[in-house]
Amino acid sequence: MSKSLIFKDKEESERISNLSKDVNDFEEASEVISAFIQGVKKEVVLFIDEVDKSSNNQLFLSFIGMLRNKYLDREVGRDYTFKSVILVGVYDVKTLKLKLRQQEESKYNSPWNIAIDFNVDMSFSEKEISTMLEEYSKIS
Repeated sequence: MSKSLIFKDKEESERISNLSKDVNDFEEASEVISAFIQGVKKEVVLFIDEVDKSSNNQLFLSFIGMLRNKYLDREVGRDYTFKSVILVGVYDVKTLKLKLRQQEESKYNSPWNIAIDFNVDMSFSEKEISTMLEEYSKIS
């Protein structure tokens, strides 16, 4: 993360590099994220690219789980974390979810479920819906 920051904000890049020098486990990584976010003057969004290539890696899944726990703790005022975490990949989440669980396991929650209610206004005008459908038909 510090390498990508170096081009935008050298000072923040050095700060996160110094914070993360002795990280050996997820608990320490979580503490570094909290310290970094607490000291930043802006909201921070984490993008994770090629998530579908890492979806069968237990280390990656544990990292995502740690981020999810930090998010839940932040919502009740017990932690600091990213404003959002955006997972980018080629596959649909439903397809990705199939890769995460072995067939004999029967779990019903999505691995991406944030476990809290949130409000999203899903009321669209006819014009907004037609625009979405037109854009969708262009890429399909």
